[in-house]
Amino acid sequence: MPNEKITLVSFLGKGFRDRQTNTYRPATYQLPGQPPWEKTMYIGQALARHVPNVAKFVILGTASSMWDVFALDMAGEDEGSIDALAELELAVREDRVTQAMLDTVAPTLSARIGCQVCPCLIGYARDAQEQVEVLQVLSEQVSVGDSVVLDVTHGFRHLPMLGLVASRYLQHAREAQTQAIYYGALEMTKPPPPAPDGITPVLNLNGMLQMLDWVDALAVYQRTGDYGQMSHLMSDAGMATDKAQQWKQAAFFERNMAAELAVPKLNHAQKAVSELESPLVKLFRPALQQRMQWAREPSRALRELALADGYLKRSDYLRGVFYLYECMLTTEVFKDPGSYEQLPPFEARKNAAKSLKESHWPHFGQLEYLRNTLAHGVRSDSEDVLQALKTEEQLLVFIENLRKALKPSMPAR
Repeated sequence: MPNEKITLVSFLGKGFRDRQTNTYRPATYQLPGQPPWEKTMYIGQALARHVPNVAKFVILGTASSMWDVFALDMAGEDEGSIDALAELELAVREDRVTQAMLDTVAPTLSARIGCQVCPCLIGYARDAQEQVEVLQVLSEQVSVGDSVVLDVTHGFRHLPMLGLVASRYLQHAREAQTQAIYYGALEMTKPPPPAPDGITPVLNLNGMLQMLDWVDALAVYQRTGDYGQMSHLMSDAGMATDKAQQWKQAAFFERNMAAELAVPKLNHAQKAVSELESPLVKLFRPALQQRMQWAREPSRALRELALADGYLKRSDYLRGVFYLYECMLTTEVFKDPGSYEQLPPFEARKNAAKSLKESHWPHFGQLEYLRNTLAHGVRSDSEDVLQALKTEEQLLVFIENLRKALKPSMPAR
């Protein structure tokens, strides 16, 4: 993120107040490979100073969060600049902080921290309604296309889970990319309290974002059959660029009705997947292998049949019916190759279609009518097809009945 402007989003919790000093417990935070930061009562302030290019600092807290940490931090400065901040201490104790109070202190915080500071009052996220409201507040503070760094150190224990949801919500709703999720692990401080000079590690939870990327990719595949978007995940996991590109090209061919062109590319890419040592790849490899099994079927007709069943299961009726139709043609062509081997491939399949329609499989004609109607979007000459297309339920029954009627001429698994 060399020159990228960052929006830092941080939850503000209640904190642990020392009864004798009336201050919150400070900590010396440290990112791996970096020197320890200055001791601070609130990690968000340290992140705002140490994360490069923070242009906006959004603080999310409840009516009882430790907003007075800023007053404590600025004690001894000009009274006129901290009067409003000092007022927060009493409001925090009485659980009555308002957004108006936060708006009043925002300019002072911005000047102090060195970037635009936006303190935002949120509810306690106790139920779905309040959880949605937190995302709504966050959405109003993050602009379309922003780069976001999220801090989930403070706040109630359920808020980090909401933070993960927020990162994915911002990605899809605001096209905002979460660059990092930080957590200051106070319980991992070494040496532990009450040692005065303990170091608190700051964990980068980006691995969770990568897991969500894989989960998203699998969900998209499950819904659409498109595994091409996984190519960049494969590259990130260490796959050579040419192998990752083969993965993407295989998806392109398959979804554009050229499955036989997809097979060699997909098989090469799957071999490369089996050789990757990435923990994430190992975690998702069984699911990927199961979903790509169609390419390992021993014949073209079986591959087309497997694809037909897969797309019909996803309610992608156009591709499902197309591959079912192609499966029938392939079966006919290779059932009696002597009748077709002298013909160009297109002519061979055209003659196979004619033979099937004239044979004792009249249902093939209905399959062809359905394929043409779905492909071209024109009114069919078949009343049965027109009736089937009135509802999704009727279409499913029609396709299933066709599949059963055509089964004797289909390839055996």
